Amino acid sequence: MSKRLPYFQFEPAEYLAGDIMFCSYAAQGIFNSICALYWQKDCNLKYSQVIKRLGNEDLIKELITEKIIKVENDDIIINFLNEQYSKATVKSKVNSINGSLGALKRWANNSESNSEIIATPLKIDSESIALREDKIKEDKINSLEARSQIFKDSLLIYKDKHQVNMLKEFYNYWTEPNQSKTKMRFELEKTWSLDRRLDTWAKRENSFNVKPQIKQDRL
Repeated sequence: MSKRLPYFQFEPAEYLAGDIMFCSYAAQGIFNSICALYWQKDCNLKYSQVIKRLGNEDLIKELITEKIIKVENDDIIINFLNEQYSKATVKSKVNSINGSLGALKRWANNSESNSEIIATPLKIDSESIALREDKIKEDKINSLEARSQIFKDSLLIYKDKHQVNMLKEFYNYWTEPNQSKTKMRFELEKTWSLDRRLDTWAKRENSFNVKPQIKQDRL
């Protein structure tokens, strides 16, 4: 994480109003050091590591007693940093996928012919998407089916933010091929940001008072 985002957000007002102020100044100092270690290690830090590195076990126990930090099975847990880490990780994945979609669009623009393949189903997670993209780059595959599948995979990250039925409509609209079946609708756009396009689509649906479907189908 430190290479992608070497800092975490610190809000003075929230800090001063928090339970940390009930702790001694010495414990507050130790807490700041623990936060730095926690973030540097991608929010994966052991209690035993902290004791070995910082000592001052009494001050650390003070933080635990005041519920500033938690310890479960030797794992340190700092909730506000976990939330920031999760958001930063998701944003990084979205940027990576947007970059991949942009690369696919460039390949489509520069390609003179399209090879035909059948995209095999993979488990939908970041590792599967990365494997699919690497395979396409390695073999220089530029089929409409492969690009359509990667576009579909990229939408699955947004299942918690948007209704699945909305994502399906978005997918069906933007993957419509042109007459020669060499490019999809989104590839014909001069600029493309998946996150912004989805937000705009959702706002338009809301403006028409489209009620979300209770039943959630698979994308």
